[in-house]
Amino acid sequence: VTIHDKNDVPFEKTVDKPSADVGDTVTYTITGKVPDYTGFSSYTYLITDTMSEGLTFKKDVKVTVGGVEKTSECTPTYDVESNANKFTVSIPVKDKEYPVGAEIKVTYTANLNENAITKISTNQATLTYSNNPTDSTKTTTTPSQEQKVYSSKIVIDKYEKDNADKILS
Repeated sequence: VTIHDKNDVPFEKTVDKPSADVGDTVTYTITGKVPDYTGFSSYTYLITDTMSEGLTFKKDVKVTVGGVEKTSECTPTYDVESNANKFTVSIPVKDKEYPVGAEIKVTYTANLNENAITKISTNQATLTYSNNPTDSTKTTTTPSQEQKVYSSKIVIDKYEKDNADKILS
């Protein structure tokens, strides 16, 4: 017998390219599921994501629930003043009565920029969710999910043995 806590809120973050070159676009996907919000008068489902300076966020957050586009029903907020590479997205799981257990998928892209040369560019996300149906102000935040994109460029030039000025092709 497997017991699943009804308050368990799975949360996973993946990247499509763990290794990329400067200028490449990487796509991040955060996957969760609609929690059981039975008994809650309101429910918080808030994703916060912060990227390193080696990534240029394209501000193109897309949300699907159960495979259906729901971005217009959600509230993405871009932190342009203190960190252009940070956003939050509030997903109204209870208000819109999304089906409990349906997959929530948040996707967005970023370009690997010149600040990522021979560096590891990190991208961290957390999920804050309601955890007490009798007190809607009580929330829990998941441990940070982090994805890394490795970048480096090694250029090797071959020269003629007796002529250091002539590069071989």
